[in-house]
Amino acid sequence: MTAVPAARQRRVLDSFQAHNEEWATSLLVMANQVPARLVGECAGILAAHDQTGAFKEELEHLINHHAAAAELLLWLAKEQPEEFADLLTTEAFGAMLSAIERETSDEKRACKLRDYILADTGLIETLTESAELEVVQDITRAIQLSTCFEGMDKRSVLGKIVKTRPEIQEFITGSEKDKPEKKAEGEGTLMVSWASLERRAAELEELKQKRIPANSKEIEIAREHGDLRENHEFKAAKEQQKVLTALQAEWERDLDRARGMNYSEADTAAANVGTRVTVTHLGSGVREEFALLGAWDGDPDNNLISYLTPMGQAILGSAAGEEIEFELGGETRRLRVEGIAPYVAEQASA
Repeated sequence: MTAVPAARQRRVLDSFQAHNEEWATSLLVMANQVPARLVGECAGILAAHDQTGAFKEELEHLINHHAAAAELLLWLAKEQPEEFADLLTTEAFGAMLSAIERETSDEKRACKLRDYILADTGLIETLTESAELEVVQDITRAIQLSTCFEGMDKRSVLGKIVKTRPEIQEFITGSEKDKPEKKAEGEGTLMVSWASLERRAAELEELKQKRIPANSKEIEIAREHGDLRENHEFKAAKEQQKVLTALQAEWERDLDRARGMNYSEADTAAANVGTRVTVTHLGSGVREEFALLGAWDGDPDNNLISYLTPMGQAILGSAAGEEIEFELGGETRRLRVEGIAPYVAEQASA
């Protein structure tokens, strides 16, 4: 069927249905062997002849036995037919992970489902929002152990789960703490919010998929202009290539070090990442309030301070009443911590 032009596929299937007594059984088998678009055509014909129930039963069987193909699950995830809503559970998510791992020999098919899971903002919420905590923990553990997602992609998927089920944060953090560190000397974990982690992952994807290819095209165009020794466009494009390549390496390294967290769960017994801190500048007596946030959420103009800044490092871990000092701009600054409060969820997600 895949060799038939797309415009004719429905007519061919209709003709097959009209002239084959075993058409329903054949379409049920075919739906697990063809691309997602053709799955939709099979589903349409089955529905038109009151066979949706049989299709749902077969799909449920395939999901429960982790035998559903990546393209069939991609169709289910994209279309989310109302009649199949109760199949979109953590069991289906587990079947998706199995399908991706099973079909790694067909990278194109596996990538389509994997990329959809990463790109769709509502799918993981649909799959996990009503599941029992123990079930969500099981699927979280499966993601952590799975080879389907690596590095920043794995963190992105885990972040989506935490957004829907915040109570899973402690489970993830505990699991990661048990892992041996595999960092180069001088590199440690970066504490970041899940939102900033997703933003940085998206920025890296844009860099790799758009900015770097565009730069490569500029280099090729400039190369066609002749003598490269006097070709300023070529030299500029090559310099930009170095900048983009270095940026990609930096972001990939940082994402590999990053650990997502929910600010709402910060311990306010001391100034920790995810708290709002009130201090008094001992030199002037001026009182100031700021939020102590993750590596990528700093915005000094709005009193949002990354814990990696000199002030953030000095105040991190301090309790109310403690006095601290740090160097900034060649000057020694002295502060007293007056109070510590939660950094509210609305601000953290802004």
